[in-house]
Amino acid sequence: DVPAEWNRLYKEYLGVEVPSDTLGCLQDSHWSGGMIGYFPSYALGSAYGAQMKYVMEQQIGSIAPMIAKGDIAAITAWLREHIHRFGNFKKPAAIFEDACGKFDPKYFADYLTEKYSALYDLYYAVGATLGRPADALRQLYSRPFGTAGERGSPRQCDPERLPRKRELFVTL
Repeated sequence: DVPAEWNRLYKEYLGVEVPSDTLGCLQDSHWSGGMIGYFPSYALGSAYGAQMKYVMEQQIGSIAPMIAKGDIAAITAWLREHIHRFGNFKKPAAIFEDACGKFDPKYFADYLTEKYSALYDLYYAVGATLGRPADALRQLYSRPFGTAGERGSPRQCDPERLPRKRELFVTL
């Protein structure tokens, strides 16, 4: 019984009571239809989107204030010029590469790091120098596991033992 097992594991793993199947195992039509392959495509879309947003902002400026004001004309124009106008005339990979260059997962890693650092009040420091979270983590993760210094790396920290605002100092 999928709903019962879903609810049990949701409670066990996350401590959350599921009020109904619609908010549980049936919350996404792809899940109930067995179309699990959609999840990787969502992740890929997010990864491509992060790079596209970066390139777009290099050309038209920060899009957050535009969206906040409800003025998306510059965003729409950029998308029309670089993406939408090609429709089926080019393959998606060619459209993306022409607009944004070769795909680089760095942009998605930066997006996720900055998003979740802000969302959960995470602050990262490399040595004694505070920097952008994505830069600090990229430097940390480029080192072999276990060489981050005596305080360890974020992968080795128990989040339950850290205060709400976290400072993770790493000796490089």
